[in-house]
Amino acid sequence: MQHIEIQFASTLASACPSEPPMRLAYPQRTLTVRQLIGDVVREQCARLALRAAIGAAEAAARVARQYLTDEEIAQLSAHGRVALQAAGSPAAPEPEAEVACALAGFGKRRFLLTVQGQRMHSLDDTIQLARDTQIAFVRLVPLVGG
Repeated sequence: MQHIEIQFASTLASACPSEPPMRLAYPQRTLTVRQLIGDVVREQCARLALRAAIGAAEAAARVARQYLTDEEIAQLSAHGRVALQAAGSPAAPEPEAEVACALAGFGKRRFLLTVQGQRMHSLDDTIQLARDTQIAFVRLVPLVGG
């Protein structure tokens, strides 16, 4: 059986340099949104932790800058600005904790996922994979004033 390979490229508008494209291979042709998000986040954590040049602290900071918790959003709102975190977090990324944060973020519409231009609404939505499947993760940022 031939594996389906999906390539992801990160285009962050922050000071963080873009990572090289990530590839995930799947032996099956279907998976859920939950599986895809988990696999992408785990791969991000693994790639960042393995890059010796940036070290564990920088890897955690890069991952943390991509997801904000409710508490972080509330704290930042109180100061008048919600933005991604700055580098310098001391802990290495914990993949399963980051997956949980990303899944919660999807449920709270902090980012959306489109497959072939169609928005996925549920973590249990099924994705049909093909060689030319186009998948996009779009992080949503709250605007000032609501």
